[in-house]
Amino acid sequence: MIWTSVGVFIFAAELDPLLDEGIAYYNRLKSYGNNVIYKLYKDQLHGFVTNSKHFPKGLDCLKEISESAKH
Repeated sequence: MIWTSVGVFIFAAELDPLLDEGIAYYNRLKSYGNNVIYKLYKDQLHGFVTNSKHFPKGLDCLKEISESAKH
């Protein structure tokens, strides 16, 4: 069983080879009643968040993660 009392924010890059694993993780968490937000970033590659200089959507993602952590 996977359960957490805090909300979970999962972000995914559309072109990430691990995309399916992220979706499976989201579904598994939801099946146990967790509060989960899933955000798919279109046209993004694996690692886009850590290279926001070249992938500006990475900065947007970091801002959303920060905002979700406040709630």
